[in-house]
Amino acid sequence: MALTVALVGAPALLLYLRTLMPDVGFWDTAEFQAIGPVLGIAHPTGYPSYTLLAWLASVLLQPFGNEAYRADLLSALLVAGAAALLAIRATQATARWPLGVLAGMAFAVTPIAWRLSTRADAHALHTFLAALILVLLAAWARRARAGQPGPDEAHSPREVPARAGALAGEAQPALARSTLQSAVGGRGVRGAGRGG
Repeated sequence: MALTVALVGAPALLLYLRTLMPDVGFWDTAEFQAIGPVLGIAHPTGYPSYTLLAWLASVLLQPFGNEAYRADLLSALLVAGAAALLAIRATQATARWPLGVLAGMAFAVTPIAWRLSTRADAHALHTFLAALILVLLAAWARRARAGQPGPDEAHSPREVPARAGALAGEAQPALARSTLQSAVGGRGVRGAGRGG
């Protein structure tokens, strides 16, 4: 696992550092470069999680250039981390680390990942979090299939949709029934799946 992370995260980060925006950008990039050091508020929705992380990066990455460069560096670190996490997931899914490395590097050089990694952007954080959630969900599902108890034994992967449906049904039973009936063309719920 560590080998996969090193073989994807380090080269991706080096690639991003070579192409990192060196100073203040335009429009949203400049806005995201400026909000971190002063704990400012970006355009709606304000991106509070990104703002706090950008502030922390502006403090911890202080030796690495001006405020704008540190915000850009944060994006490079986040997207390189996302590429490493996707490599971990691909390695877990295929049980072959070369395929995991290939998948992680393929993600790292896609145009959208590369663009997110070279300038300050809140979507770099979103990309990292999506990759992290993917890895954690796969680990949870693997654990549930193996029968190992998790933090909350009452929630198995098969129970989650049923519980979500039950909660929705409790909150709005009439709306849920009418929506379901209109979705099946006015037929009753019992006849919905039998074609008549």
